[in-house]
Amino acid sequence: MGRFYYKKSSYPAAASRFKQIAKDYPDTKFSQDALYYLSVTYIKLKDIDSARQSLQELLKRYPDTKYKGDAKRLLAKYK
Repeated sequence: MGRFYYKKSSYPAAASRFKQIAKDYPDTKFSQDALYYLSVTYIKLKDIDSARQSLQELLKRYPDTKYKGDAKRLLAKYK
């Protein structure tokens, strides 16, 4: 559902959905996806601090995530 809103450029709604998924399903692949897309959504919203927090949480909770490279790249870009 979050990706639907993201694709429609409804970023506040997307962020809300991604946060809820990460919270409700912490031990699933969905949480990894949600945290990554939440960070990208925050970047679209120009909320860089929240984006960095989401990326850091993603890497802390899921050190072997498929988003590891992208997350590190984004963290370096948005210091």
